[in-house]
Amino acid sequence: MNLLFRMFLTIFLAGRAKKLEPLDVSSKHMRVLPNDLDVQMHMNNGRFLSIMDLGRLDLMVRLGFWGIARQRGWFPLVGSVKTDYRRPLTVFQKFEMTTQIVGWDDRWVFVEQQLLSGGKLCARALLKTMIRSKQGLVTPQEVMGVTGFQFEMPELSAEMKGLL
Repeated sequence: MNLLFRMFLTIFLAGRAKKLEPLDVSSKHMRVLPNDLDVQMHMNNGRFLSIMDLGRLDLMVRLGFWGIARQRGWFPLVGSVKTDYRRPLTVFQKFEMTTQIVGWDDRWVFVEQQLLSGGKLCARALLKTMIRSKQGLVTPQEVMGVTGFQFEMPELSAEMKGLL
């Protein structure tokens, strides 16, 4: 199963899953497939990042943001990623991926993602993301206004501030 199929499956399943609020945690259960492996027979570090794309897609669909973004010609971009790999994932191993928005400022949306298997952390990523259009930056405040969400920004951790 390639990533394109996983992307369409993610959109389909997320569209039928419980809707989320901006600070909720999205959880997605997956399994390592043979095409996720590298020559050491564990999930390739680049595949971890591609899988995490699916977690952010799941979150955007469940927030109701994905449809709005497509209508307006908005697209999400990753500005930086800090990833810690703790444990390998091997073929057919089940894992859970969590994705959560942990804060924002006037430009960036900060996201934390984790891959866990058997309750143990396998990888964790901290991301600095943004929304763009052909005209330029779409601020988090504009996104909030269009989606109807009204939230006070949580305090960013020192670790997240380090991504600035």
